[in-house]
Amino acid sequence: MKAWIEDATSILEHIGDISKIEKGDLITTNKIERFIDEDDINFIVAPKGFGKTLLLIYKRLTYKFEKKRGFKFIPSDDHIVDAPSGTENLSWGELMIDFYKDRRNWEGLWRACISLSIVQKIKKSSIDAGFRIKEDFRELEEIRKDKDGLKYPLLRKLIYEEERKTPTRYLAYILTNFGREEVRSLLKEQEFMDKLISEIHIPIAIFIDNVDEYFKRSDINVWYVSQQELMFAVKNMCRLNHHLDIFVSIRKEAYEKLSDPTDENIRIRCLDDVQYSFTKLKEIFEKNIEWTDEKYLSKPEKVRTEPIVSFLGFNKIKNVSTGEEEDVFSYIYRHTLKRPRDIVAIGRRIKEIDGERTEENVRSEINSVATKMAKDYIEIFLPHTCFDNNLEVEDLFKLIPHNILHLENLKDICSKFNGGCDNKRDCKNCDKKHVFCDLYKLGLLGTVEFDAAISKKNKQRFLRPGEQTFEHHILPTDKHSDRDYYLIHPILNELIGGYPETRINNAITIGDGKDWTKPELPEFLTKKYKMFLCHSRHDKSFADRLANDIQESEIHLWYDKWNIKVGDSIVDKIDKGIKKSEYLGIVISSSSLKSGWVKKELNSAIMEELEKKKVVVLPILIEDVWDVVPSFLREKKYADFRTSYGEGLEELMDKIKI
Repeated sequence: MKAWIEDATSILEHIGDISKIEKGDLITTNKIERFIDEDDINFIVAPKGFGKTLLLIYKRLTYKFEKKRGFKFIPSDDHIVDAPSGTENLSWGELMIDFYKDRRNWEGLWRACISLSIVQKIKKSSIDAGFRIKEDFRELEEIRKDKDGLKYPLLRKLIYEEERKTPTRYLAYILTNFGREEVRSLLKEQEFMDKLISEIHIPIAIFIDNVDEYFKRSDINVWYVSQQELMFAVKNMCRLNHHLDIFVSIRKEAYEKLSDPTDENIRIRCLDDVQYSFTKLKEIFEKNIEWTDEKYLSKPEKVRTEPIVSFLGFNKIKNVSTGEEEDVFSYIYRHTLKRPRDIVAIGRRIKEIDGERTEENVRSEINSVATKMAKDYIEIFLPHTCFDNNLEVEDLFKLIPHNILHLENLKDICSKFNGGCDNKRDCKNCDKKHVFCDLYKLGLLGTVEFDAAISKKNKQRFLRPGEQTFEHHILPTDKHSDRDYYLIHPILNELIGGYPETRINNAITIGDGKDWTKPELPEFLTKKYKMFLCHSRHDKSFADRLANDIQESEIHLWYDKWNIKVGDSIVDKIDKGIKKSEYLGIVISSSSLKSGWVKKELNSAIMEELEKKKVVVLPILIEDVWDVVPSFLREKKYADFRTSYGEGLEELMDKIKI
């Protein structure tokens, strides 16, 4: 087997003969072995990158070389699986798009395409070998002789004039050349084809792949229904004739969108949980090292005993963020989406390193592949998310300042992305774009979960691609305090905003399954409120107006009227509010200068300003009393509300919006 081939469809280009592929080359799980060895599973359901094509190829091998002698195959050996060529580039008008968005048109269309390919396969065989009832075949011959097309005109055209060998080739022809009425007429002629197919007793195995790729530029609903109804067509055709074995790859996103995905007759025919553990992915990596030419190995003599050392020359790598040494494959695994494709892509890039492999250049290549992986992955899943385009994703990433965030940070960033939010405290009922919910479901936003079963520790958890659907918009939270922390996947490290020296934490290693300990976060993340508004009760009318105007600008403000509830300790609430606020805005008037509460709050803020040597206190002047304010305040620039409320607000907002 050729090493480091990411795309399974390229395997044959490198080996030329499927007989050279050995079953032992495949790293399997129990579920995958059942699909390979048994015949009652028709569908491989998985997101992109989990090796669906490779599994179809191995399934084909079991038919050809192990136990399925006498089968006829669609496609023939020169193609192995029936995959559309390229992607569709159909110039459909709006009516045709609506026609193909209607699932009722697809199941019959797929049955027609599969039936036509079967007829093409066997019509050159002897009548007796192909059909139990010779009269049916004679009727097919009569259709051929009917040049005027008086009986079944479309079938005659497709069988005898526009011969195609596989279902997807027939489909491509029909989609390109037939209008709505012609497709409807073809579906009416399918009754004759069903009768013909039901009488076939030659065993036929069909392998269909990459339908998702063919329709990836189409309307998203066409992408969904074309795959969903293919499943129902296959199910019904296998029921129609038990001599038919049809195997198809289906994208998980389409399967999960079925109106009734628990349909027993579909579910029992699916391998719908293709996943690989850390150990299995490591086996794939090491298997590819065994296939690698010696000239690309650092220590060829160790290829059997220590394959990773043989490949790299070392098995530990330094985490530059935390300073800790880490197992090399653990580092690789953290920078993937747990897909075989990712592991192979990283290995291929490492193989291409010129000269000696070092920790530095290996780390650099892994990070580079991870960044490209993230961009490609997001582009693939973009139509299933709330994002309209890649620019929106980039805009979101620019707003993310750190790879560990608190729930309140997520809400603030989400609000800024959406240009404001009316339900910031109630995300479930918000009608804006739930960007972090989609990142979570993509497996790019991790959570903290308590591992009650094994380690009894808090663990980091990132979903696998396809593990959850995009239907519901809510992040997981519970009473566990650490559940309010969220983690940015390492493959996004080079894409998020913030300064390079501060955006990655230096306390803990981020990655699925890693231990979690609450780190010391940068101050800009731990400050829950942008400003604490300090005022005298006599200035309540002004304070209410100012607080509402600041809040409308989506700036998180601590205001006693909103944050102190009945029964709360006023002293405790104020003390915590000041500590959790980036600034203290003090309304300065003759009343506030006499207020004991204001003096206490101001003293607390002054101490923090002196300790941290940064501006904390922001004077808000509403009366002509500046000449009697404490000397500490007198040297500060104030926001002047005395003559113009609007100008004073603009001055204040210029500071706290930074």
